[in-house]
Amino acid sequence: MRWLIFIMAMVLTGCSSETSEEMESRQGRPDQESFGVTIILSNEGIMRAKVKSGHLEKYNEKEFVLLDSNVTVDFFDENER
Repeated sequence: MRWLIFIMAMVLTGCSSETSEEMESRQGRPDQESFGVTIILSNEGIMRAKVKSGHLEKYNEKEFVLLDSNVTVDFFDENER
């Protein structure tokens, strides 16, 4: 019986009611971020454009992608030239 009381006391004292610190708000911050990005755009398996960017930020809720820092775009014809 003493062991049962001891175990119950240990279990109850092991629980705490401390609240965890609030997480930092991510509002306004990108969901994904990449550096040195190359994006290939194609249509029916034919490359139409190659986009290179030094930095990419993707915002899911806004359905928005920001490309900045040395962005270059190369367009291709149906022969991928």
